[in-house]
Order: sequence, then C-alpha cells, then structure tokens
Amino acid sequence: MPVGKSETRALPSGPGQDLIQTHCTVCHDLSRVTGSKRSKPEWSYTVTGMMSKVSGMATPKEIETMSSYLAAQFWQERGVTHSESSVSLNGIFGSNPHIPQKVIRG
Repeated sequence: MPVGKSETRALPSGPGQDLIQTHCTVCHDLSRVTGSKRSKPEWSYTVTGMMSKVSGMATPKEIETMSSYLAAQFWQERGVTHSESSVSLNGIFGSNPHIPQKVIRG
C-alpha cells in the first residue's frame, strides 16, 4: 500500500487535527498515527524527530499543537490501569496489597 494521503480514516476533531492530517500523512497513513499510544513527552519527542527530517515542515508552535493533540487523542498508560497493575503485581510480590501500591505510586 502506498504511503501518503490514500488513508481516509477520520481523526477525532480538535486543535491540531488538521496539522496531523497534512503533516503526518506526507510519510505515513493515519493508521500508523492512530495505532500508536504515547504520553505527551513521548509524542513530543516523536513529532519533533519526524518534523526535523524535513526542514521547515513545521514550526515549534505547530509541533507543540500536534503533540498536544496526539497526547489528548491517542494516549494510554501502556494499556494497563492502576487496578490491573495491582493485580498483576500481586502475582510478583505476593498477596500483600501494600507493596504493589507503593511500587505503583513510586
């Protein structure tokens, strides 16, 4: 499948949606974007890296807008909730419910 604007998947509306559709689809189809789940710092790092490959493609303000949009729309905490973490950590640390909570909360 050729890369570029051939992908017609709709993005959720919000500030930065248009930038994602015009900038990211130069090299990727939107499924590559929508299939990624990253935190705001991870999206900032990724978007900055991608935009630096093409000089002048996006301003720092546009990069910030895109990163904020992506973090708001396509973020999850590695697909695990804190309650699920407690359950899985119980298997590692035993049945003491206080140990997983301390690990999770840092």
